[in-house]
Amino acid sequence: YKRQLEDYVDNGATDLWMELCLTPTEHLTPADKDFIVSRFFDANWRHEVEIYPRYAELLRMRREYRPFRDSDIDDLKAWFNIAWFPPEARCEPWRLHDGEEVCVREFIEKGRGFGMDDIVRILEAQLAVMRNVMPLHRHLVDEGQIEVSVSPFYHPILPLLVDTDLATIDAEGASLPPRFNHPEDAKAQLERAAEFFRARFDREPAGLWPSEGSVGEHMVEFVHGAGFRWMATDRGVLERSGEHGYETEDPEILLRPYLAGRPGEQVSTFFRHTRLSDDIGFSMQDYADYDRAAGEFLDWIREGFAGKVDDPTERILTIAVDGENAWGSYRNDARAFLRGLYSRLNDDPDLVAVTPSEFIEGNASRGVASHPVEEQYEVSPLFTASWIDEMGSPHGNDLN
Repeated sequence: YKRQLEDYVDNGATDLWMELCLTPTEHLTPADKDFIVSRFFDANWRHEVEIYPRYAELLRMRREYRPFRDSDIDDLKAWFNIAWFPPEARCEPWRLHDGEEVCVREFIEKGRGFGMDDIVRILEAQLAVMRNVMPLHRHLVDEGQIEVSVSPFYHPILPLLVDTDLATIDAEGASLPPRFNHPEDAKAQLERAAEFFRARFDREPAGLWPSEGSVGEHMVEFVHGAGFRWMATDRGVLERSGEHGYETEDPEILLRPYLAGRPGEQVSTFFRHTRLSDDIGFSMQDYADYDRAAGEFLDWIREGFAGKVDDPTERILTIAVDGENAWGSYRNDARAFLRGLYSRLNDDPDLVAVTPSEFIEGNASRGVASHPVEEQYEVSPLFTASWIDEMGSPHGNDLN
């Protein structure tokens, strides 16, 4: 994703949506206009479309199969791009990391009658935000406030690159495809991702989020070989790992990293709690009071996990969420929920927010003990699956 951002801001890259926006509507084909009417409502209708009167009007027109004039198409182009700006840029100038300010208030207030000049300015404001994504993350990493994990360069499903014959498919009637067996591709994907990280952050990458949480015993050697010290996936993978599986309902078993891979090639592996992660991604946006939602979320952690292990300081609960699934589904891009969650964590005497590397290495300034690899339990073999348990297949994470 960061490489794509650089292509936009440094190399003049575009995409179909941007090209349609920058083409005068009178020069678009009927197929182009149909595409815009079809795809320029690809946002959360409740929280990103219907909160704006003109955008909501255009959506009603589509629902009622009313024809779109060129002026309606122009407004739709503008609103599709306005809707994705964060709350901070909607009402007043928002100062970015490099000092530039962006604001789309004038366009929100204008509402309709947008011309090409307006659309160009909106897209330029988007590019200003995009230019600041990488520098801001670099700053936060340098400050020690966040840890940035890496994914394989082109988002492949690593276990399938290494050997599709080792895939787990358990859906009724499913069969393996002709064998694809290119471990050198998996190795290259990881090495390219690590090198990209080094060039942007001037440090070695520590953590890997395998695409779709897809892991397996046979790909760990390549993760280790590329220099990664930890990776993360889903509890459902741990549940099916080892000779007899793991009882992941037991917090003593789930709330720890495990060493995956052969001796000398092992990688610390964290297994996310599926339900709590999905609560953030798919459920808590329905709360009327987001501060209450944040409080209840931490109460679940305290009562369901911290209170059920012998030594909470030696345990870690992993939460992993796809951001694109979540924030647009919350009112105001989840600002109230996120602020409630982080402020409560900041003040909580019992719960400490840590990064995976911080948990492994320790942080004396924050009272976080180290948990070196030689003290971690082994998981062998690591099951081959993604973080998904396909609907309609037997219980258990898989690669269906």
